[in-house]
Amino acid sequence: MQRVSRAALLLILAACSGGTDSPVDPRSLGSDAFLGRYALEQVNGNNLPAAVLAETGTVEVVGSTLTLFGDGRFTLSDLLRLPAPGSPTPFKREYSGVYQTSDTDITLVIQRLAVTGMLNGNTLTVLRGAPSYRYRK
Repeated sequence: MQRVSRAALLLILAACSGGTDSPVDPRSLGSDAFLGRYALEQVNGNNLPAAVLAETGTVEVVGSTLTLFGDGRFTLSDLLRLPAPGSPTPFKREYSGVYQTSDTDITLVIQRLAVTGMLNGNTLTVLRGAPSYRYRK
């Protein structure tokens, strides 16, 4: 398990909506390769469900989808659960924001909180605080 920074915890646990940030059309940067829907495969090299250590305790990431739209906006939907005896019920957190790309790099912004990532073929690795999240298109 990895320790998650306060900023990453906000990404993981806080329900955010898109702000007034102006998106940059990723096609103007020649980055059509980024567009599409990505499914989370691993967190820090661990298959799902994967536990991450937050300031308030452990959270399990059960799944996540990241969709990058052609107008520079994205949606992110995380399926999480709190470890508990028995069978804990997963809960969903949804976010939206804007992104910018440069070559194979991407910056996702949710209410002025930025996270970075890199595209390699159909694999998008996003650094959400200390943990790395590997998505595949």
